[in-house]
Amino acid sequence: AGRGEPSPTGGADDRAYSVFHVQAGANGEPSLMCSYRNGSTWTTVPIVQGVEGFQVLYGVDYNNGATSGQDSVPDRYLRASQLVVAGNAAATEENWRRVRSLRVGLLVRGPANSAVDRAATGRTYYPLGVDQSSAADVGSALAIAADGRLRQELGFTVYLHNRVGGN
Repeated sequence: AGRGEPSPTGGADDRAYSVFHVQAGANGEPSLMCSYRNGSTWTTVPIVQGVEGFQVLYGVDYNNGATSGQDSVPDRYLRASQLVVAGNAAATEENWRRVRSLRVGLLVRGPANSAVDRAATGRTYYPLGVDQSSAADVGSALAIAADGRLRQELGFTVYLHNRVGGN
């Protein structure tokens, strides 16, 4: 949300949390929101208005259980739920430590009547591309009715400089 984090004290409360999600704003328009912990309470603030879809895939380096061959280059892009190993917290933590990049997809919309070519029927949008859509992730394919709004899918990848095998 653009606010600074307090200096670390060495306690469990030193962790900073920013949770990004799409939610209707006060005016009813969908927006990319940021929820963060402010002391012992959570605060949610809008970041960008007009965001209808927000998807993240995690680029994992060598996520097949091998201990060698990690080169800091993602081998697979997975949903957060795919990083969880049921009943095995250590394996789940190891998967998260292997995240080397984030692939972010957005679907943004303009104001009412902003589309020049007005389609008579709706369309399905894929914020991360049709190849990354999954029935297990309802936000990966968004069926939108024709409403006269201009829409654009945007995608980008962010490389993380995580230390191999580090925290």
